[in-house]
Amino acid sequence: MRPTLRRLYERIDQDHGDIDEAEIQAYLKKIGVGDGVLGGPAVKMGTDEILALLDESLDRKIQWEEMVRGGKKLLPAELVDDHGHLDRTRVPQVFNEIVHGKTTNKDRADAKDLARYLLPEMKKRADSPLKAMFAPQAAAAAAKIGIDALAVEDGKTFTEADLFAIVDDINAKIDRL
Repeated sequence: MRPTLRRLYERIDQDHGDIDEAEIQAYLKKIGVGDGVLGGPAVKMGTDEILALLDESLDRKIQWEEMVRGGKKLLPAELVDDHGHLDRTRVPQVFNEIVHGKTTNKDRADAKDLARYLLPEMKKRADSPLKAMFAPQAAAAAAKIGIDALAVEDGKTFTEADLFAIVDDINAKIDRL
């Protein structure tokens, strides 16, 4: 089984319609984003970030078509070319950067690897001192979503092949819109 955007959408969507704020919050809590002392603010910030990335209609809901068009925003920015398309030729380099520094299991990435990779981008995207302060938590939350979306084999790690699969899946769905 390979990761797909539809599988992620269905994991978040609880009523088989559009994804609303409550469903995003429940999903984030389910994957462990709401753990710890700052759980409430982390879930709120995560929900707002997901809606900011994907909710094109600004109705605080994510329709399937919005998920497809915005799916590339859920992946590392380095996979997107100058024309705004996911470039599968960049997958090996991005995966190697994610697992960079590992001494064992270099063929698999986990949430810590992904969070470490995402942190500089989260810091760069922070548009307020508060968001900058929470950049490590945002990177950890984004990594948990990434692992949940990509780690179909063992639920804890993903491979370069999994990253290829989700890139190809999103590109195919975009081509059909």
